[in-house]
Amino acid sequence: MLSLGTHAWRRSEAEQNSVVMSVVQWAARTFTEPALLVEQASEFGWISVPDHPAARVANAPHESLGEPSKISGRALWQAVLTQLILDGNAYIHKVRGTDGRVIGLDWLPSSAVEPEAIPGTTNRLAGYRLRAGVRETWLPSEDVIHIVECLDPDMPLRGKSALLPAMREVITDNLIARYQQSLMRAPAPGLLVSVRDPGEAIGLTPQFVNDTKRLLQQVASGDNAGGVVFPSVPLDVAPIGFSPEQMALHQMPRLTEERITAVLGVPAIVLGLGAGWERSTFSNFREAREAAIEQFLVPKWNAVADALNDQLLAEFEPMPGWRFRFETEEVRALQEDQDARHERVRADFTAGLLDRDAAATLLGYSPGANPK
Repeated sequence: MLSLGTHAWRRSEAEQNSVVMSVVQWAARTFTEPALLVEQASEFGWISVPDHPAARVANAPHESLGEPSKISGRALWQAVLTQLILDGNAYIHKVRGTDGRVIGLDWLPSSAVEPEAIPGTTNRLAGYRLRAGVRETWLPSEDVIHIVECLDPDMPLRGKSALLPAMREVITDNLIARYQQSLMRAPAPGLLVSVRDPGEAIGLTPQFVNDTKRLLQQVASGDNAGGVVFPSVPLDVAPIGFSPEQMALHQMPRLTEERITAVLGVPAIVLGLGAGWERSTFSNFREAREAAIEQFLVPKWNAVADALNDQLLAEFEPMPGWRFRFETEEVRALQEDQDARHERVRADFTAGLLDRDAAATLLGYSPGANPK
C-alpha cells in the first residue's frame, strides 16, 4: 500500500517538471473562466438563482469571515484544480458560524490531509486527520469537501492522479533536464591529452602534467571558457565522449513531452511545447485547444460541481432540485466560430429549415430586423 511519503515524493517530482506545470498553469487559468452558478429546477428548465448564499460562499470563500487576508474564489478553485492534477485529491474545509451554518471555505493542502476509515473497514469514511507541523487535528467528514480525480483501488478513500501512469516519463524528463544542466556547467566533452613526440614524454614532470590539466580545464569550462593555452611540449588533444549536438539532446525531451501531455489529455501544441509546435498550424491549434477543454477541463468542471452539489449545496437547500454548474457556454474556446455559425444558419434558411425571424434570432438580431 502506498504511504503519504510516496505521494509526497511523486508530487515533488511532478512539481519540478516543466511539462506538468505547463499543464497546471494553462488549466488553472482556463478553469476559472466560466462563472460558478447555483440553479434551481423549474418547469421551464434550470434557472440561475442570483446571489444564492451557497454561490456567494463558493465564489467569495472568506467574505463573511472578517479576516484581513482573504482568499478569492478564483484562487481557491485554481488551488483545487492544481491539487487534482498533481495528487488526484483536493480538500476544502467548511467554516461554520456560531449557529452551525457554513459561512466560508478554507483550502487544505492535500499533503496535510489523510482520510481515515471506520475501524474494520477500508472504504467507509470516519473523518480526516489534518497535520500542521507536529500538531494533528481531527475534522469530521461533514466539515470537509473532498473532490477526487478517480478513486484509488489501493486506497479507496483517496483519489488517484492521472499522472500516475506517466510518472516514469516525468522522472525521465526531470533527469534529462538535470543532465542538460550539468552539461552546461561543463559543456565540453572530456579530453584525452597525449604527447605528440614520444621522446618528449620522458622528461615530463608531475608538476607539468598537473599545470597543463588545470589550464585545459580552465579554458574548456567555467567563466574562462574559450581561452588559449600554449604548452611548452607539443600535445595532441582529442575529445572523449559525445558533444550535446552528437547526442541530439534537443530531441530527447520530445518523447516524454508527448507521453505526459497525452496521459493528462492536453495536447503539447496547446502548451507551446516543442513536441506540439513542430506540427502546428493556426487551424489545428484552435482545434487542439477546443479538444483540451472538452476532454480535460469539462470533466473536471463536472466533477467539482458534482462534489459541491453533494457536499456543500446540501447544507443550504434540500436535494434534488438544486445544482451548482459552471457556465461553460461562456468559455470562448467552446463558442461556435461566428463565420461557421453564419454559414450554418444561412444554409438552413436557404433550405427552408428556418424562417427569416428564426435565422435572425440565431444570429443575434431582433426578429424582423433587416441587417445589412
